[in-house]
Formats: sequence, C-alpha cells, structure tokens
Amino acid sequence: MTTLQEARHNGREAGFTLMEALMAIVILVFGLIAVTNLMIVGATSNLTASQVSASASLCSQQMDTLKAIPFDTLTGPCGATCGGLTTDVAGYFSTQVLDGVGRFKVRWQITPVAGQAQLYFIQARCQVAGGLMASRTVTDLTSFRACTDASLNCPVAP
Repeated sequence: MTTLQEARHNGREAGFTLMEALMAIVILVFGLIAVTNLMIVGATSNLTASQVSASASLCSQQMDTLKAIPFDTLTGPCGATCGGLTTDVAGYFSTQVLDGVGRFKVRWQITPVAGQAQLYFIQARCQVAGGLMASRTVTDLTSFRACTDASLNCPVAP
C-alpha cells in the first residue's frame, strides 16, 4: 500500500461509530438516573430527620410548660382524664408551624393517679400534622408530677 492508501484506510478506523456513541450515551443516562435517585433519597431522609428533631423539641417544650404550671391549676375541673393524645381536646392541644420543616400537632393529657391525690401522670405527643410522614415523626414523652410542699395547698392524700 502506498502512504495515501494507508492514510485513507487508517482514517476510516479513527473515531467512534454511531453505535458506540449511542451505547456510551445510554450508559451515561443510567448512571445519571442512579445519582438522581440517590439525591432524592438523601433529600427525603434529611427532611424526615428535621421533622423528627423538631417534633422532639416541641414535645420537650410542652412538657416543660406543663411542669411550670402550678399544681393546683394543672387539671382544672375535668374529672378522671384531661386532654387526649389522639384527638384534639379544647385546651389540651396546639398547632405550630415551623418554617421549612412543617406543621405540627402537639397534644397532651393529664391523668390523676388513682388513690394518689398529690400525683398526676402527664403525657405529651407531637407529630407532623397530616401527610405521609406523620407516623414517622411521633414523639411521646411521659412524666409524673407530684405536689409535696404543704405551703402550696397540695391536695390531701387519701
């Protein structure tokens, strides 16, 4: 072969064929789809973690508020149980909106301990209001509240 024929022959073999280029594009697209899916999962996990942290913080704040209320005004005239954890009871729930995180329902319940006039069982629940993440963001806190100082007009023990 002459030098010109060799150059033409080698020129046909240089570069990519259409099939090679298409296969490279297909492989690149599948790689980008996988990376996109990872980013979506990461963003969803980040939002869930933010909501769980906010739920725990709001529930803790509510428990602190309930602990600060004077013992003799803690329950009022409500009988055996004040409030509810699963439904909104007037005076025993609040809705709070945290920008960038979501809307939260905070509910609490105060139950006098049977046979112990100076002891209450306190429960608080906080979760995202509505949506698919509501069940994943539930925070429940419980505590006992006792009145032992006679100068505070504690109820008389039975």
